[in-house]
Amino acid sequence: MVKSESRDDGADRRKKAMKPKPKWPEWYAELRKYRSRSTGKAVWQLINTLVPYAALWAVMIWMMQKGYSYWITLGLSLIAALLLVRVFILFHDCVHGSLFSQKRANTVFGYLLGLLVFTPFEDWRYSHLQHHATYADLDSRGFGDIWTMTKEEYEAAPKGTRISYRLFRHPLVLLGLGPVFTFLLRFRLPSKMARRKAQVNIIVTNLLIAAIVVSASLLMGF
Repeated sequence: MVKSESRDDGADRRKKAMKPKPKWPEWYAELRKYRSRSTGKAVWQLINTLVPYAALWAVMIWMMQKGYSYWITLGLSLIAALLLVRVFILFHDCVHGSLFSQKRANTVFGYLLGLLVFTPFEDWRYSHLQHHATYADLDSRGFGDIWTMTKEEYEAAPKGTRISYRLFRHPLVLLGLGPVFTFLLRFRLPSKMARRKAQVNIIVTNLLIAAIVVSASLLMGF
């Protein structure tokens, strides 16, 4: 029995060895220089994102205190929103541990950047990494992903479910109402199967966000 299993293992190894290696396109090798993490570049990205973002906040607060037109302030807020998208990109890199070489640095800045984008670092890291681990696996749907049905499932579903599915995946919901709900409300509660560390992180994040809102209200009104 042992000899038979050994022969089978040897055959499997030979098959894997004979299997042709994937042929990557010529430009693939050029991407290697972007794989390594650089603390210097990470710090620079944080500076050229957070400094102008904070400066815009300061200018907008000053303008509101001085009684400038609210429409001008809203115009500046659009620029600030673009910088906030960059903040989320850097936050996302911290979640993957790819912004800094040091794990602790990624965690610390992940917590801080998470406050600005209303996203608890520990909870989102858990669900997001689960999403990457199960992406495109139809047997592992329902955690960290967007509601997805196969054609057969959709056709077999009740009419109410099909309508809900189409509404859920409509661009106005998926790219408009969905993000508003997710960032303002959904992330205030732990995701399913969230661990204690993530639950504590959510509570702390919510309290700090509330402190930011109160401070902003005192500076420029609710």
